[in-house]
Amino acid sequence: MAVARAVSPYRNTPVVRAISHFAKLGDQPPLMTVSSAVLGIGLLTGNKRLARAGLRMIAANSLALVAKNFVKERVDRTRPELLIREGRYEMRPGTSDDHAKRSFPSGHSACATATTRAFAREYPEYGQPAKAASSLIALSQVPRGTHYPTDVVAGSVIGFLAEWAVDKLLPRRRKKPD
Repeated sequence: MAVARAVSPYRNTPVVRAISHFAKLGDQPPLMTVSSAVLGIGLLTGNKRLARAGLRMIAANSLALVAKNFVKERVDRTRPELLIREGRYEMRPGTSDDHAKRSFPSGHSACATATTRAFAREYPEYGQPAKAASSLIALSQVPRGTHYPTDVVAGSVIGFLAEWAVDKLLPRRRKKPD
């Protein structure tokens, strides 16, 4: 709560507004669109590596989404914006459908982490930029006033575990013997 209060004056600065536009790419529909495009381009061009990356991205994003929803449907936590605007904060077991009470965990963090890690699994040479992008998406949730730091951490852990599970289920590419 202290972090949410500390960063709240910066929510409407040009930098946070610019980051907010980028952070919207971490929502589930844009990530699924990008993942589907990667799979589709891979299939259309016969690029098996790209197709595998797209398949992994879709699977990891989907599993992260299911896991995030499982937790979110059992925890009611008011978003930082309510704390800042009205001084209201609650966290308890619950089943609220009210967006303002569904802060925990961060879905942007879960799905961005899972999707970029899945891409990096097939394209490790792009792993650092992909993971940096998902980290920026996750971390931007705090100054935007949409999530607390613990929401972001929990979402990122869910994303990490979702991608890890997908990696265990989907076959890896085989390197040709020298």
